[in-house]
Amino acid sequence: MSLLKQLMVWLFGTLYIAGLPVLGQSYKYQSGPDFATVVAPILESKCLQCHNPNILKGEFSMATKEDILAAEDDFLIPGNAEDSML
Repeated sequence: MSLLKQLMVWLFGTLYIAGLPVLGQSYKYQSGPDFATVVAPILESKCLQCHNPNILKGEFSMATKEDILAAEDDFLIPGNAEDSML
């Protein structure tokens, strides 16, 4: 095999292997965003002033994922943003 062919095989092989992790990134949020890193900071800045264990405006807390899921049936429907009140 010529030097040029060897170089091309090595180059394309390296690029292929280096690109594999990037292909996997497109599925990162397929199951939804992470609560702790994406959702919680938004709720902390916009909701927890009034919806926390000490101040229960609307009679529910938004301090934890469990608190939110325990609220009214249609307040948060996981995977169904259109029908969720939140």
